[in-house]
Amino acid sequence: RLKNLPEASYRVRRYGITRSGGSSYDAWVRMGAPSPMNREERELLERLDCPQYCVERMETAAGELHIRASLAPQDVWLVRISP
Repeated sequence: RLKNLPEASYRVRRYGITRSGGSSYDAWVRMGAPSPMNREERELLERLDCPQYCVERMETAAGELHIRASLAPQDVWLVRISP
């Protein structure tokens, strides 16, 4: 909950590294954990490890912005808020 904000619409962007997206290690395991990796496998892994991304518009209510998040163990999320 963010307080004392001007009444406005805010753009909320979330970037996440989770077991299902953005984790190079988990993508490598899903590939079958090749070792050593060849060039094709490294290139595929580079494309698979992009962070999850979500964007939404949220309105303040009485000067407050309520953002809800539920994280699993080892998840990492960056939340960027801009008017």
